[in-house]
Amino acid sequence: MNTIPLMLVLALAVMGVGVTGCVDSPSALIFSNLSLAPGATGVVTLSAAAIPRLSSIQIGPKGAVVFDPSVIEVVSVTGTNGFVVFSSQIDNALGEITLAAGSTSGPVPNGAILEFQVKALGPSGTSTTINASKVDFLLKGNSEPIAAFKVTPGKISIN
Repeated sequence: MNTIPLMLVLALAVMGVGVTGCVDSPSALIFSNLSLAPGATGVVTLSAAAIPRLSSIQIGPKGAVVFDPSVIEVVSVTGTNGFVVFSSQIDNALGEITLAAGSTSGPVPNGAILEFQVKALGPSGTSTTINASKVDFLLKGNSEPIAAFKVTPGKISIN
């Protein structure tokens, strides 16, 4: 008689482990947060998180990296961890950046892939998000599209 409750507990425990084991961490592009003094410069990164075989990214012409141009200006966009920016256009009047970048040293599934050097224009107490309105495409090394990913915005605050 005591074996039935024990079997039930074991069955529920196994089901619980099975269900939690099936949950995958979502693939994501993540913008970092940054805090700057008025007039100061700093770097915001765009990082890959669990994106298998990521080798290239294009944001634009359909999408753009967007920010409030009254709070920051973007000075430059560079690649990191083997990524190279092949083309970029920074429009500080509209608060938009379009770009194409790819890895020259193999896929980067995790870690920073782009750096945005920014300058604080706004007064103390202001902030802006930095985000991609749309990612035109992410590609694997064999030019296969990566479809399942989310974009997490960053926040730039002026102290």
